[in-house]
Parts: sequence; structure tokens; C-alpha cells
Amino acid sequence: ERTDLDLKVDYVSINDNEDLGTADSLRLISDKLKSDVLVISCDFISDVSLKGILNTFRAHNASVTSLFLYPQQSENIIVPGPKSKYKTERDLIGIDEQTSRLVFLASASDFENELSLPTTLLKKHTNVKIYSNLIDSHVYVLKNWVIKYLKSEENFMSIKGELLPHIIKKQLSKPTVWHCCKTG
Repeated sequence: ERTDLDLKVDYVSINDNEDLGTADSLRLISDKLKSDVLVISCDFISDVSLKGILNTFRAHNASVTSLFLYPQQSENIIVPGPKSKYKTERDLIGIDEQTSRLVFLASASDFENELSLPTTLLKKHTNVKIYSNLIDSHVYVLKNWVIKYLKSEENFMSIKGELLPHIIKKQLSKPTVWHCCKTG
């Protein structure tokens, strides 16, 4: 299908001798990223329209927008590799039902029997629904300032496991106010 898009594609390879996460890879190419970024996992196969996630990103002026999906019926999916039982890792995903804002993200394995939510979260977001059945598609839209932040914070290796929880926690904290005094 022909489109009127005028695209310039730069192919950038990253050394695969190192064990790099997505955040690490973005940091390595950050000088080439001049605007907002759409990150799609190399194994993402779906009929989901990316138009929806991009429109949400723009409409809410979000710093990060991520795509979570309900799992497909596993009986219809053939997975290559050994046929042993595999226990999937579950995420606990908290969404503010009024704003669709992601307000909590953690691995279920981080909690034994009960989940404690920060009081600041419950005060700020009074209508939170926790999901344990959503799958992170590893599709993200990031504001360019997030890429710049990644460049300055070298301790983040992954988007989902480290960067997103950090940003979620920061949105609950009070903004830092700098005061300056006149002299003389």
C-alpha cells in the first residue's frame, strides 16, 4: 500500500556482546533522538492500531504512554522451544479509572500475600483499579525529555522494570521548589 509519508530511516546497530536493556539501548542512541520516540519490541506482533496509543499520548500530553493488553487464549498459541511448564511472571498494574493514568506497576513476585499501596497514591487517585491479568506489550511512547533523563541516569537498564516504576513514583511526590534570594 502506498502512502504519502516521507520517511528518513537511520539503521543503528548496537553491539550484542553486552547484555543491554531497552533503556540502555535508548541511552546509546540518545544523540540521534531529537523528538518524541515510539518504542516497539522486536517481537511485537499484533493487529492493534498504534494510532490509538499515539492519540492518547498527544491528547494527555503524557510523558510516557504504554500499551497493556489482555492475554490471548493460550490454547491457540504455539510457542517454539521446549514443551516444559513455564510459570509466567505477573505484573500488578494500577490504573486510575477516571484518567486512565498508570499509577502503580510492580511484579506480583515482589509481594507475598498482600499488597500495600502508598497512602499518597490513594489520596491523589481515589479510583484505582489493580489488574493482574494484563500483559505489557513493550510498546511505549516517550517524550524526548524522558530520553534525555535516561542519558543522565545510567542506573536504569529497562523501561518496564526500572524507568516506569521510577516515573510513577515521581508523579506522586511533591515538586521541588527552588528559592532564590536577591543580594545587595
